[in-house]
Amino acid sequence: MNKKILIGFTVVLLLALGATTVFGALNDSQKSELDQLYQQMVTIQNQIIDKRIEYNQLTPDQGKWMKKRMEERLQYMKNNNYDFPCGNGGGMMGGYGYGSGMMGNW
Repeated sequence: MNKKILIGFTVVLLLALGATTVFGALNDSQKSELDQLYQQMVTIQNQIIDKRIEYNQLTPDQGKWMKKRMEERLQYMKNNNYDFPCGNGGGMMGGYGYGSGMMGNW
């Protein structure tokens, strides 16, 4: 009986992992399209940062840091095939994981 349960669990696990791989894969055309869109997004965000520096809402150092972070994020996305796995990291106020939102359990 335990052997059947173990085999069944293994089959379900393998199917789940295989389905994730199949549904999450991007072809070269899709990657290229995403790359172009993200490049446009970064270009527009850089223009907004430049305007905010011009309007004294940001210092030049803050703008430089923000632009650097956007480029790092874009490079991370390219290196990871534009995949965004959901994390369970610590959130604001020390919360972890998924929940019903800010003060949703009150």
